[in-house]
Amino acid sequence: MKSKATHFLALFIASIASVHGATVTWVGLGSTDNFNDTANWSPAVALDAGNTITFDGSTRLSPNNNITLTGSDNAITFASTAGAFTLTGNAIRMGNLVNNSSNLQTINVSLRYNGSRSINTGSSGITLAQQPLSTGGARTLTKTGSGVLTLEGGGGTNISYIVNDGTLLANATVPAATVAVNNAATLGGTGTINGAVTIAATAFLAPGTSIESLAVTSATINGTLEIEYNGSGSGTIDLLAVTNALNITNATVDFSQITAPADDASYIFATYGSLVGTQFASVVNLPSGYSIDYSFGGNNIALVSIPEPAAALLGSLGLLGLIRRRR
Repeated sequence: MKSKATHFLALFIASIASVHGATVTWVGLGSTDNFNDTANWSPAVALDAGNTITFDGSTRLSPNNNITLTGSDNAITFASTAGAFTLTGNAIRMGNLVNNSSNLQTINVSLRYNGSRSINTGSSGITLAQQPLSTGGARTLTKTGSGVLTLEGGGGTNISYIVNDGTLLANATVPAATVAVNNAATLGGTGTINGAVTIAATAFLAPGTSIESLAVTSATINGTLEIEYNGSGSGTIDLLAVTNALNITNATVDFSQITAPADDASYIFATYGSLVGTQFASVVNLPSGYSIDYSFGGNNIALVSIPEPAAALLGSLGLLGLIRRRR
């Protein structure tokens, strides 16, 4: 007959046994930052895979996944009272990802997707320090929430993005099949998107995060291309670099001055392999004294300074004098 001590030991072991499909909350009461430290979880269980995980509170904000969570989907939510977490460690096979907190959340693990899922950034945003990748065929990630989803680092395969709200910043080389930006959402960033980009009529394409450049394989802009410029010094301007076709048939371009007005002879703000459409459908806030040249020096779109009337007149008079001298 088992002793009471043996019986309680068996119950204790059962209580911390590996659990598949657990619903758990990170409370950070363990002695380490590790996922396998059961005291970090409520209830105190050893995770297996297929979990519904909530991160909450402000204790141990750098959880380390030191176990295997790639057998089944793991849904992750940051609670409304969660601090600013940074997740590290081993890969996680992902379900949906949600940030309900008022803090930016950073995930520095490889997220594996075995199906199409969603990422809700809330208003505070999520940074993926390693890009998601597919464990099978092509997958789609749908971004919702008014905050920013930032893609950094390497990795990433067979993932297409649908951006329905907020902003997607591509700050690395993103091997995306397609990126579709809908509603009033924005695509920006300083990286390279190796895929086709489509901007809906109410959506925005804003290269860089300030005055910087974004490269894409192809782009169809039915919405607004937002271009910032600064005339200080030698002058700078955003750049959209398109390897193949750039379609501006239905596009609006909207210029925004940063610091100083434009004063250089020209500013290239887009390059292309081929151009679809002869000009932007609409031009907003065109800098004073400039026009747009759609084949400036080749396959470039540029702001080009219009000669002032006095300078133009002097040039005409000089040409007239030259003609008379030749008679």
